[in-house]
Amino acid sequence: LSATAGSYVGSAVSYWVSAWVGRPLVLRYGKYFMISPDKLEIAEGWVGRFGSFGIFVCRLLPVVRHLVSIPAGILKMNFPKFSLATL
Repeated sequence: LSATAGSYVGSAVSYWVSAWVGRPLVLRYGKYFMISPDKLEIAEGWVGRFGSFGIFVCRLLPVVRHLVSIPAGILKMNFPKFSLATL
């Protein structure tokens, strides 16, 4: 339960920070973290295509589970659906 709660809180914070700061910050400083504008567009397209099911599947993959909150937040995906897929 503790691990699930911690993972959810971390993902929710990542989601809300991405939704708040959004695309301009990633486009400006993403190059320092190896996130090119092309990669951001690919991620946005992927989240737009697969939605909450895609978020759920990504939660099963190591490394990706922590990063998938960023495009979901930037696209302002429905937060209750995001939460359900995350938990």
